[in-house]
Amino acid sequence: MLATDPRQNPELAEDAAERTFIRAYRYAVKAASAGRIDESFDRLDRIGCIREIGDADRLAALTEEYLESTARGDQTLVVAQLGMKCTGPTTRSKRIAGQGQVESDSAKSA
Repeated sequence: MLATDPRQNPELAEDAAERTFIRAYRYAVKAASAGRIDESFDRLDRIGCIREIGDADRLAALTEEYLESTARGDQTLVVAQLGMKCTGPTTRSKRIAGQGQVESDSAKSA
């Protein structure tokens, strides 16, 4: 699968910048699979894969990115903090996934 997936194979990238990103991403994944979590996180952060989003925007951003990813047919892994904050995005994403839209927090509470 990785050999034919243009998002995972640097040789199938459209340009040098994308090849560089794919290689860096693959090194981060390999570091994580080898148990070097701190190294993996640092590598992902350096290439822009880690984003911190404020509390007010987090749920909407997470839900929107998840739905866009699954609409493209990507396999998606969402990593969220434990506790009550992580049940909302999962439940909400499942509830609205078939609707093709992301409802805002303000619309939900109105």
